[in-house]
Amino acid sequence: MPLLTRTAALERGGELALADDTQQRTWAELDERVNRLANAFTAAGLGHSDSIASITGGDPGGASGGRGHSCWAIGRSGAESG
Repeated sequence: MPLLTRTAALERGGELALADDTQQRTWAELDERVNRLANAFTAAGLGHSDSIASITGGDPGGASGGRGHSCWAIGRSGAESG
């Protein structure tokens, strides 16, 4: 799962990955956002065997952000979602 967005970005980068009422994201854009967040977790010293809680409100992971982005980034950083 952590590399889902990376694989999709490499194979279908320009194709639509997520859309909501206000925004759209391609697989390449989604992968870039997930990678940026994963790098922030790593830079903060979080990684394997660490737990990260993700509190994102009511957005289920639409194009603007939400739980999906966080969960993918947590997985990519090596930490665990708690």
